[in-house]
Amino acid sequence: MAASIKISELNSLNNLTDVDLFLVSDMETGTSRKISYTDLKSNITSDTTSALSSLTDVVSQNRSDAETLVETIRVALQASIDGNTTSFSAGDDQLEANLTAYKNHIEERNLELALAFDVPTYAEIIYGG
Repeated sequence: MAASIKISELNSLNNLTDVDLFLVSDMETGTSRKISYTDLKSNITSDTTSALSSLTDVVSQNRSDAETLVETIRVALQASIDGNTTSFSAGDDQLEANLTAYKNHIEERNLELALAFDVPTYAEIIYGG
């Protein structure tokens, strides 16, 4: 059962000195012990410093892991972009080759028709040949 404390007693906690003592009770075993305000401050400061150091290490490791992950993603995206650029370039080259082949095909058919029917070729008509 928790002990009750008066408001006036709580206000006096603002004026603690290093020689003031706290009585700490272990409710499981029924034992009690005293701890000085100086030792309590020292323990809290030590534990807080240790926890802060551990937290700093974890944050630093998480930052390092995040930076590594971001760099891995950046490299993968750049590779994907480079691959797509190459694909587009190859596709453009293929498209140009197909258009050139089609143009040559049309010109050959035009020449065959002109020769077969003894009519001027498209180029002769355009360029006045």
